[in-house]
Amino acid sequence: MCGILFTNREINNIKHIIKFLERRGPDHTEHKNINGYNFIHVLLSMTGKNLTIQPFVYENIVIMFNGEIYNYKDFGNFNSDGECIIESYKTYGDNFIRQLDGEFTILLIDFEKNLLYYSTDVFSTKPLWIAINNKDIGICSYESSLKELKFTNIQQVKANSTVKLNLHDYNIINTQTVYDFDLKQHKTTYDDWNSSFENAIRKRVSNIKHGVFIGLSAGYDSGLIACVLKKLGYKFKAYSIIGSENPIILKQRH
Repeated sequence: MCGILFTNREINNIKHIIKFLERRGPDHTEHKNINGYNFIHVLLSMTGKNLTIQPFVYENIVIMFNGEIYNYKDFGNFNSDGECIIESYKTYGDNFIRQLDGEFTILLIDFEKNLLYYSTDVFSTKPLWIAINNKDIGICSYESSLKELKFTNIQQVKANSTVKLNLHDYNIINTQTVYDFDLKQHKTTYDDWNSSFENAIRKRVSNIKHGVFIGLSAGYDSGLIACVLKKLGYKFKAYSIIGSENPIILKQRH
């Protein structure tokens, strides 16, 4: 999962401020103060052989990232998926988020241009909260850390949105979507759907370094995921909890 906290407020007791946030990232906690701003990242390492510590600092650009970017190899040969963000930003500018396929929260600061970008993915699978109180700003994966920093008027960032702020006054310059859906129906068979679903499973498991497990119920969704994992040849463990599930179906599936 990982988690991020960005603020220009003074942090005296970091363990207390991130007491809930750090559970999202048990592998490492990093805290850097850059140009008067605190960048805190808690890491859960999912890809790459070694731990990739954040924030990423590239000259006057600082990036923090939470989640997974599936198409990171499209941008170059990187040790970890988050490293592709700077290449996307250099190439596409304001539209850099729209080039990324994944589930993520991203914070990018360009100190040279005095710009701040923050973004959630299409469905906001990774949470993000923001608070601006006069000259103070806080952006975090959890609302609780912002409350501990005594921020008020805390709001959750909307799904499928990338916001560009002026770093001097925190005024919004523009907001854009991460992805635009075309909901017109042109299909007459399920072939494309089946192929897309298999690709959706494949890209989520092909780069991870930990074992795959699913919660296997008696419903359709988990059963379908299990079938595709087996078809694609990925080893996985399935866990079921007997309760309101149909034990006959569970026994057949196991």
